[in-house]
Amino acid sequence: MRDARRRADSAAAAAGVRVTGVQSIDLDPSSPSSTSPAAGAPSTGVTAPKPGVGHAPIPTPVNPGKQEVDATVDVVVLVGP
Repeated sequence: MRDARRRADSAAAAAGVRVTGVQSIDLDPSSPSSTSPAAGAPSTGVTAPKPGVGHAPIPTPVNPGKQEVDATVDVVVLVGP
């Protein structure tokens, strides 16, 4: 986010304005904004099982170490004089 602000400030200065705020932040611009199926998409009719009903919970493995993550974030800034 610091780099986004620096880049926005630089672009605004080149245009003779300044950044006055943030209008929106999209943390995952590549995914649809809705988790529902697309219009016209067939339903699978499958529902997720209820936890603890009929089966023992499966533990989530957690391994020590580091993992690098790259992310794309869209930030729309507000500018003014």
